[in-house]
Amino acid sequence: MVVTDANGCTASDQIVVTSGTALTPNITGDLTICAGQTAILSAGNGFDTYLWSPNGETTFEISVTPAVTTTYSVAVTQASCNGTASQQVVVQVPVAINAGLDDFICGYSYALNSDGTNGQWTYVGPKCGVCQCPRPQTTVTVNACGVYEFIWTETLGVCQSSDTVQIGFGRFWPTVVGTCPPETEEVCGNSLGITPASVVGSLCSQSDCPAGSAAYEAILTQLGLDCTGTTSNCHWEWTYLDGTSNRCNGYFTPDANTQNVTVNVVPFGHYTFRWVCDVTGTDPSCPTACGAIYAEKIFNFIAPLQANATAICNPSPSTDYVVTVNITGGVPPYTLPNGFSETLASGVHYNYLIDDASTCPPVPLTGSQNCTIVCPTITPTILGNVAFCVGSSIVLSVAEPFVGYQWTGGVGQTLSVSAAGSYTVTVTDGNGCTGTASVLVVTTPPTTPTFTAIAPICSGAVSPVLPAVSIEGIAGTWLPALVSNTASGTYTFTPSAGACASTASINVTVNPQTLPTFAPIAAICSGDVAPVLPAVSIEGIAGTWLPAVVSNTASGTYTFTPSVGSCASTASVNVTVNASPQISVSNNCTGATADVTVTIVSGTPTTYSLDNGTAQAGTAFVGVANGNHTIVATDANGCSDSEAFATNCVPGCPTITVTGSQSVCAGTTAVYTNRRCCRRCLVCCTCCCGCDRCGW
Repeated sequence: MVVTDANGCTASDQIVVTSGTALTPNITGDLTICAGQTAILSAGNGFDTYLWSPNGETTFEISVTPAVTTTYSVAVTQASCNGTASQQVVVQVPVAINAGLDDFICGYSYALNSDGTNGQWTYVGPKCGVCQCPRPQTTVTVNACGVYEFIWTETLGVCQSSDTVQIGFGRFWPTVVGTCPPETEEVCGNSLGITPASVVGSLCSQSDCPAGSAAYEAILTQLGLDCTGTTSNCHWEWTYLDGTSNRCNGYFTPDANTQNVTVNVVPFGHYTFRWVCDVTGTDPSCPTACGAIYAEKIFNFIAPLQANATAICNPSPSTDYVVTVNITGGVPPYTLPNGFSETLASGVHYNYLIDDASTCPPVPLTGSQNCTIVCPTITPTILGNVAFCVGSSIVLSVAEPFVGYQWTGGVGQTLSVSAAGSYTVTVTDGNGCTGTASVLVVTTPPTTPTFTAIAPICSGAVSPVLPAVSIEGIAGTWLPALVSNTASGTYTFTPSAGACASTASINVTVNPQTLPTFAPIAAICSGDVAPVLPAVSIEGIAGTWLPAVVSNTASGTYTFTPSVGSCASTASVNVTVNASPQISVSNNCTGATADVTVTIVSGTPTTYSLDNGTAQAGTAFVGVANGNHTIVATDANGCSDSEAFATNCVPGCPTITVTGSQSVCAGTTAVYTNRRCCRRCLVCCTCCCGCDRCGW
C-alpha cells in the first residue's frame, strides 16, 4: 500500500499473504495390544503443535495403556494450517489356560496335557535354566532324575497366556548306603571319551539293596561291561555344576544305553557324569522297584591355553618395536601376565614360554621385528582467512607445532599477509622430516552499503529508526545515532569492524508544519442563519472544528485541528455575532392621516425606513396614509428590527391622544388612556374617536 500527504510525500508498506493446504497427519504405532500392555502412537515429527485426545498430550509421540478398545485423535498445526486424524487401538484379552496338576513319578517318561488347543510346550530342566524347544510336545522323556517345570503357552492375536506344571522324575531316593568320595579329573579342552569304567573311582548305592547283596554284587561285576542280569536299564546322567544356561541343545546329552561315548561340552567348566543301573526289584534281597546303583565322577573341562605375540614398529622414524603378549584359556596365573609388553631394538629376538596352573601344555612364543627409518607424510594445516578486504591484512598460521617453518616471504609459525597470492609453508620436525602446504589468498573490494530511502517526515512526528543492517546484510553504526524530528539532516553509516565495506550516508527530510488559513467570516446579526465552517483550509488541509457548529446568538472562537497525517498545525477563526436593535411603534390620527412615532426598546438604531422607503435618521413619520405598514430600524452594524402596524384615520375626527408607557417589559401589564369623543358620530361605525357606540 502507498500513501501520499499534502506535500506529495509518500510512504509504503507491504504484507505477504500465503495460503496453505489442510494438513493430513497419520497416526502409526501399536494399533493392537494385549490388555495391560502399552502402545506407542506417533503422528509424525514435523508439525508445529500437537494436541491428543482424550489425554491432552502435546508431543508428536505418546504412550497409552487403555483398558478397553479406545479411539485416539490428534490435532496438528503448521503455520496457519491445521489437520486432524483418529486411530483406534484395539485391546485384546488373553485366554485363560490350564497346563495340568503338578506330579511326581518313578520313571523318565511323562505325558503332558493342557486344556489349550494351539500352543507350545517349553520346559525347565535341572541346572539348565529355561529351555525353549521349537516344537510342541505332549510326551516328554528325560534322562536325569529331578524336578522339571513344563510351560504351556497359547497365543491369541497379540495376547499370550501361559501356565506351568511341575513334574518330578526319580527313584524315590532311598537312604545312601556307603560313602561317595568326590573324584575330579581335569580335561584340557571340551571333548572327552568316557566309559562306565572311567567313572568307577566313586561307587555309591542309591538303593535299598545293601552292599553285599546279590543285586549289588552283580552290579559291581557288570559295571562298565554289561547291564544284564539283575538290572533293567543302565544309562548315563550328567549335571553342569558351575551355573545355569538358557541354551536348550548346547550341552552334551549322551545316549541312554551307550556305554562308550565321546562328550563335547559347552561351556567349559565342571560336569558330573554318572553311569546309573536301575534295579528292577526281581532280586529277593532288593525288593524296591525304584532304586539304583551308580558310579560318578566330576570332570573339569578347561579352555586350552592359547598365546600369541604382536610386534609393531614404533611410529617412524623410530628404529625400535613393541612386542605384546596376548593370552587366553588355561587357568591363571600365567608365567607372563596377559598383555605383557616390552620395547626391543630392531632385529632383536624375543623368546617367551607361556604356562599356566592347569594341565594344559605351555605355549612357546619367539620372533623378531625389523624396523627402518621412514619419514611419514607431513601435511601441515594452515589456519586463517583466505580472503580479506582491500587495504587490510590477515594472519596465516600453522596449526601443528614443528621445529622449523619457512613461508613464501617469511619464517615462523605465523605470517602476516597484505596482498593476494599463493602462499606456501615448509615445516621441519625433530627428525628432519619435512612437509609442505599451500593456500591461495584473495582480496575483495569493499562493498558500499545501501539502504531503503526514508520518506520525509513532518516536524514533530515520530522519528524513523535507522536500520542496523544494510540491504547487503552489512551491520554497522550511525552518526548521529538518532534521527531528528525537527530538522532535516544527513546520517553517516560506518560498517562494523571486520566488514569489507565502505561508509555510506542517508538523508532524512523534515517538512515544517503548515499553518492552515481561512477566509474571514463576516460578522452576523443575532438570530441570522449561522455560517458553515469550511472543511478544508485555503492550503487544501482537511480537518475538524471545535465547536463544530457556529452559534448565531453569541460571538466565539472556533479551533481547526488538521486530519491525522497532515503536516499542519492547529488554527482558529473568530465569528462575531452583533445584537439586533428592538423598537416599538405608536401612531395618532391627524385627520385622514396618522403621525407615527418609533420608540427604541434596545440597541442603537441609526436609520429608520417606512415601507422600504428612504431611510431617515429621525424616529417620527407624519402623514402616514391608512393601511398596513412596516417600519425597519437599522443600527451601524447593519442589524435591524421591524415593526408592522396599521392606520385607519377618518377626516374630521378629533385628534385622539393616547397616554401610557411606551416601553413594556414582557409579561407585565400597561394601561393606556385616551380622551373620549362625546359627540354623535357623523357616519355610523366609521369614526375612530373612541365613542361607546356608533349612531346616536
